[in-house]
Amino acid sequence: MIHTQKYLLLILLLINSCLIHAQGEKEEAREEYTEATKKHSLGLFLTHSYINQGLSNGEKDWLIVPSFAINYNYNFNHKWSLGLHTDLIIEDFIVERDGSNDEVLEREFPFSALVVGSHKLSESFGFALGFGAEWETTESFAVARFGAEYGIEIPVKEMEVIFAFNYDVIFNAYNSFNLGIGIAKKF
Repeated sequence: MIHTQKYLLLILLLINSCLIHAQGEKEEAREEYTEATKKHSLGLFLTHSYINQGLSNGEKDWLIVPSFAINYNYNFNHKWSLGLHTDLIIEDFIVERDGSNDEVLEREFPFSALVVGSHKLSESFGFALGFGAEWETTESFAVARFGAEYGIEIPVKEMEVIFAFNYDVIFNAYNSFNLGIGIAKKF
């Protein structure tokens, strides 16, 4: 009976030692990952902006306009980043000015640039908040952005496929949301 207890105690000590060693290896791998993580990323997105204040043939209608986005981010760590996000809508459109039933805005290829802070809730999913401006030949406006992104890592290529949803409040003009897919290169 005493020998059985000794063997049982020895087995428990070996299992405990293996668990402690495995935990240490896991922490070392995590430290190596964070040290090897690239701090910069540059992404190119194809998006569509959805505007519910659009005008088509003189009547209020939802507009769906294509756009491109180029996003640069600097990653402080695996959770927080700060970046410059730019969007270019590649179509002319007319919208009813926010808060006005009569005033219309004609927008010709508006370009926006925003400083955006992002926080990842998991390795793949994160939220973003940003502020900036939308420029256009006739009138420019301040913009606030609320967004969410889901990324799928391609570790061998140090790239990421990103699905993005953003809601833009273009102050004193109109609101829009956009859906996009993009690819980002980490460097």
